[in-house]
Amino acid sequence: MSHAILNDLSATTGALACLPDRTQVLRTIDRALRRHVELSHISLYLAQDQQLVLSDALPSWERHLPTKLLNLGEGAIGTTAQKNEIVYLPNTQDDLYFPLNPVAPNEKSLLCVPLSDGDQVLGVLSLTGPPHQFAPASTERQVVETFSHFVTMMLKNIQLLENIRETARMEAELKTAAAVQNALFPKNLPQVRNLELASFFQSATESGGDWYGFSTAIEDHLYVMIGDVTGHGSPAALVTATAAATCSTLEELAGCYSDCLSPSKLLKLVNKAVYKIGYPNYMMSFFIASIELSTGKITFSNAGHNFPIVLRANGRLKHLVNTNSLLGYHPDSTYRESTYQLEEGDTLFLYTDGLIENTNPHEEFWGERTLKHYLSARSQYSASQLVDDLVQEAYRFYNSQPLEDDLTMVALKAVAPFTPSSNAIVLN
Repeated sequence: MSHAILNDLSATTGALACLPDRTQVLRTIDRALRRHVELSHISLYLAQDQQLVLSDALPSWERHLPTKLLNLGEGAIGTTAQKNEIVYLPNTQDDLYFPLNPVAPNEKSLLCVPLSDGDQVLGVLSLTGPPHQFAPASTERQVVETFSHFVTMMLKNIQLLENIRETARMEAELKTAAAVQNALFPKNLPQVRNLELASFFQSATESGGDWYGFSTAIEDHLYVMIGDVTGHGSPAALVTATAAATCSTLEELAGCYSDCLSPSKLLKLVNKAVYKIGYPNYMMSFFIASIELSTGKITFSNAGHNFPIVLRANGRLKHLVNTNSLLGYHPDSTYRESTYQLEEGDTLFLYTDGLIENTNPHEEFWGERTLKHYLSARSQYSASQLVDDLVQEAYRFYNSQPLEDDLTMVALKAVAPFTPSSNAIVLN
């Protein structure tokens, strides 16, 4: 190969290094090749699954041809991609699949060069020229083959840049999704005279499937809700947002339709919303309790969620047992209610299964037995002390192991007797 061609190759390589897209790469290669090779047409096909897609072509009118897709093995271009080897035809009319035959029937030679990274074919460079120009051992063919290596290099660089841009876009979207989800959680916990509240949430991914909330829409009542969507990521977060938005909407209507906020009826309405958006891929466990602040009576309903635990002042534990189907399992599911009498000194503890099912580096679960043992030894803790200490204890056990599931917990401690005079909510 002559020094002139090598110098031109060096200059073209420098120009290619700063090009941002495939169209400009093809134009630069086209200009460089025409200084040494007589070209009629040049096309760039990219490999996608089991097909080749026309990415760009010169002259530019070729980009508007009706045939822009070729299967692997179809014609010279498809065979080049399938076998990862150069294909030469002295006459393009010998290729029934060649896209230019209907519009450029004059006899031309065809050279198809694979653009490959090892065994992986990224695309095919297709060139036409005068008869026999690209015959084996010809100088023109050597020039094309040499330039094709740099086209391959630039395709890899462009793909890398596109992947980086796509990753950055997805990360930005995930951050937005995480911000939207965080907005669903209470900014401030309700303050009531006879209950102290504390909570904690940590998502295992940018967008989690756990949620908890409170409502004081009905006078003399505090509602507490906690849920966990099957799965993780943005789809689970969407189901969570649907459930949270439905609860919020019903809360707004509570002044006019207070009956719809009974736990069982609320679950029935939220179930329909979760079913519409999640079935059959996503369902949600959900627990809701209505606490009558003047008496301490808890009315609750459970849609397949972990049984909440009441930690008595004497250290004994009581599970609030109530079983119903998960939200989203059937559009017309109904839900039973149960009741419990909360006493001064009791702590109602709610959590999602991430607390007991996340593992340490030895793949050991923290487990419900450990949780119960931990709770029973801390009956005198305040709600905030209990949650803070529990978080530290759990993370100590996880020992820097990344969370596999969201971690959520809520604690409500009865710090005063339940009497009709103590039913005022002092801060929302």
